[in-house]
Amino acid sequence: MKSCKEVHKLLHSEEDLGLMEKIKLRIHTIMCKHCNAYRRHLQLVRQGVAKWVEKASDVDPERVKDLEKKFLRKTKRRNNSD
Repeated sequence: MKSCKEVHKLLHSEEDLGLMEKIKLRIHTIMCKHCNAYRRHLQLVRQGVAKWVEKASDVDPERVKDLEKKFLRKTKRRNNSD
């Protein structure tokens, strides 16, 4: 089974994962309440960003991606310091 640290890295690139990696990731998040909470949190952030982009048609999509990456990096740093 993957470690929580590996799962956190994979959660940031979930779209790029193959089927088996997604299954392993899902099994871990079912068993680990902390990683599952982190996964749900990332989903909420991504959904919030997507809704914000829909409402703000004049926003540059590249700028939104940059902001999301910065947020995820800061979140990742905070988790690594715990």
